[in-house]
Parts: sequence; structure tokens; C-alpha cells
Amino acid sequence: MLPPPGSHARRFRSVALATVALAVVLGALGLFVAVSQQESRSQLVANFKLRGSASATLVSTYIAQQAARQRQSAEQLMSVPTVTGSRFRTVATAFGAQGAVLLDSQGAIVNVTPSSAGRIGQSLTSYETTRDALHNRTAVSDVLPSPNGLQSIVSIAVPFETALVGRRIFAAAYTVDGPQLEAFVDHAIAYPQHEVLLIDRRGRLLSASPRTPASSIWGANLPLARALAGRTTGSVQGAKVPSTFTVAPISRTPWRMVLMVPNSKLFASISGSAQFTPWLVFGLVTVLGALLLALFARLLSDRSRLSLLSAELESIARTDPLTGLSNRRGIDEGLARAFARTRRRGEPMTALMIDIDRFKAVNDRFGHEAGDRVLVAVAECMRDALRVEDIYGRIGGDEFVVLMPGADEIAGRSAAERLEKLAASVNLSELGLPNGIPMSIGQASGVHMRPEDLMRVADAELYRVKDAHRAGAQGATAATSR
Repeated sequence: MLPPPGSHARRFRSVALATVALAVVLGALGLFVAVSQQESRSQLVANFKLRGSASATLVSTYIAQQAARQRQSAEQLMSVPTVTGSRFRTVATAFGAQGAVLLDSQGAIVNVTPSSAGRIGQSLTSYETTRDALHNRTAVSDVLPSPNGLQSIVSIAVPFETALVGRRIFAAAYTVDGPQLEAFVDHAIAYPQHEVLLIDRRGRLLSASPRTPASSIWGANLPLARALAGRTTGSVQGAKVPSTFTVAPISRTPWRMVLMVPNSKLFASISGSAQFTPWLVFGLVTVLGALLLALFARLLSDRSRLSLLSAELESIARTDPLTGLSNRRGIDEGLARAFARTRRRGEPMTALMIDIDRFKAVNDRFGHEAGDRVLVAVAECMRDALRVEDIYGRIGGDEFVVLMPGADEIAGRSAAERLEKLAASVNLSELGLPNGIPMSIGQASGVHMRPEDLMRVADAELYRVKDAHRAGAQGATAATSR
């Protein structure tokens, strides 16, 4: 038998579409692998920069704490008009300073250690740190030559206020090879091969890891010094091995923390097999692409059928199959949400319990199909009489329930009257109900009452109403017989 006309064309279109889809998927996968590797590389660089910033923050915090201790000691011990030389030396020695000066509000020397009588009254406003401190700012210097010509120093100058002589400045000088700064650079990064330099704005070294006899970054690492020009992160051209650097400024100082590591260490987690494995997987996916597409299409089809079946089962579980109204489970689920809303807003809620009068007589005389017609008719009346936000349904036999969030007693009574009126207008003469469907309705309303309590009160009211209807019917029968 020949294939139907056009089947080859349809098959060709299907194959072409599958090929295009496979090419798109593989292209997207290849792009994803490339982008992921680039993002991983960028994330490692970002973590490297974050490490530098964290180390810089530690140094900044140490300097700020040291300055705060200087200010506190100065305010306690050097606020008097005359500070003795012995007291001043004691304070400077307590801070481990190699030298210190006490300046007045004009930047002139009031006291100095090591002692030098010839320097008393000398102005130090030529120093940037002095000018900053005179403007009430804590100042940290670049690397300075030591007055004794030995070790280089840095100065921390703190202004403080006195009650008798106004503002003063306490400036302490520390050697740059102190153990505190060495500890910071030694622990700045965990890579076994690294270079960490703490430098001032002119590139002079305060500390380095590993140690170096050089006094500046130019002597310690010339390629790194050149790489710093105008950049804060990047590769180091001319390094012995390909390397990456980052620079983090030390807040409130003219210093910078410089970190450099070999790329083989920085990108070790995405190098070697970690770099090529994704592309090997990509090749395998390419070989199995057609099969994956077929399985994916089958999966989508199965999921769609399962979703439809699940939704249908959920609807069946919440719906009365005869009337199409909610069953007890559906009512309970809707009621939980409605009750939480009314309780939160402090609104009333009304419950109506409904029972069809003489329903058993209809069933016994005309059969269950006739009873089903009555139940369906009542359901239609409820849909017409009640609000969209009302929760209602059939809870069993000829019993129905209505929960009306936000409705008070008057609104509930109005709804009950509408429902009774609509039910009375239904013409079921062939079922012995020429005057419509008779029903009894029990009502209960309240604020902050639990739904089960409302339904219990409404159920009790329903029995009272049914008894009244039954008594009225018996009285009418007796009067007719007389």
C-alpha cells in the first residue's frame, strides 16, 4: 500500500523541525557551558577582590582602634595646661611609639619625645597629617623617614579637646615593620603562593608577605607596580607566571592593600579536568540529542495528561456529583480561608442550614430519580439566590449549608427569603409539588464565632423551624378533615 499523499513531506517537516530544535538546544547548552565557565571565573575574581577588601577592612579597623586609644589617653592624661616630659614619655612608650609630639591648636610643638628642647614651639603645619588634625580629623601619614635615620615610620595624629587650652593634637610615630601589620599581611590570603604588599600612596612598603628587603613596590615587584597604574584588578603583565592582582584601599588612610596570586592557584577549581569535563558532557549530549528530545516530548505529554487527571480528580473530590455544588470537603476548604479573612477584619458571618420538606415522600412515591430532580432544582435556586463570595453546597441527603462571610443577620435573612421565593416558584407538579419546593431554613449569625459553632446553632434553629412546619401541616390536615 502506498503511503498517503503528503506523508513524505510531513515526515520531512517533522525531521527538519526536530533537527532545528536539536541545534537550538545544543547551541543553548554550548552557550550555557561557556557562560558558566566565564561566570565561575568572574566569581573567583570577585571572591579574590572580596578577600582583599576584607583584609583592608581589618587594617582600617586596627588603625581606627589605635587612634581611638590614643585620643582616650590624650584626653585623660594630656588635657592639663602643662604636660610634664616624663608623663608624655610614659604615654608614648605605652603605645609602643618610637616617637611622639603634642601640638597646640596652631600646630606648634608643646612636648616631644625623644626630648629635644630646641623643637619646642616649632610649627609642624607643613605636614599633611598636622593640617588634617587641625581640621578635627584623625590623620594617618604615608611612610616617613625616621628622625634618627634608622627605621621608616608612619604617624597617627588625633585631635582632642581640652577645657583649658582648647584643641590639641597627639601624634605618635610607629615603625612600619611592627608585628600587627605583619600579621595582617601574613593572613590576608590562604594560597600557598602569593604576594601581599601594604603600601602607601607613593608605593613605599609598610609590610609585605613574603618578607622583602625592598623599601617600595618598585623594588619588590616591578611588573606588579606597573600593573597598578590606573587599575584596581587585573592580570600582571611580565610576571614570572601568569598572575592576577587586586588592590583594596585602607579606609581613612593613604594606604593600599595589594594582593597577587598565580592564575594556576586562583583558578584551580575550574582548570584541568574541571575545565574540559563540561565539554565532554556536551559531546555526549550531542550524540544522544535525538533520544533526549524524544524522551522530553514523551515526558511533556505524560505530564500534561497527569496534570489534567489530577485536576479532574481534585474537582471530583470537592464537588457533589449530582448537583455540581461543593461537597463537605470543598465547603471546609473554602470555609477555612473565608473564616480567617472575616476574623482578621472583625466582620460577621452567617450560616444557613437548609432541609427540603417532604423530600422522603417524593422519593417514596415517585422514585429516586424524582428526588434527584428536586435536589438539582434546589441547587439551581441556590446559585441564583446567593452571592459569589458565599460558600455553599450539599452535605448529604437533602441537607444543604450556606456560609456567608461578611453577612449579618439581616443579610442572611434576606438571602434565605430569596432562596425560599425561588424554590417556591419551581413548578414540579408532576412530582406532587405544584407550589414549588418546600424547605426549612435555620439561620445563625455572629462575629468571631467559629464556623462549626455557627452551623451548630443554625442546625438547632433548623430543627425548630421543621417542627413548626410539621405542626402547621398537621393542623391544616386536621382542619380539612373537620
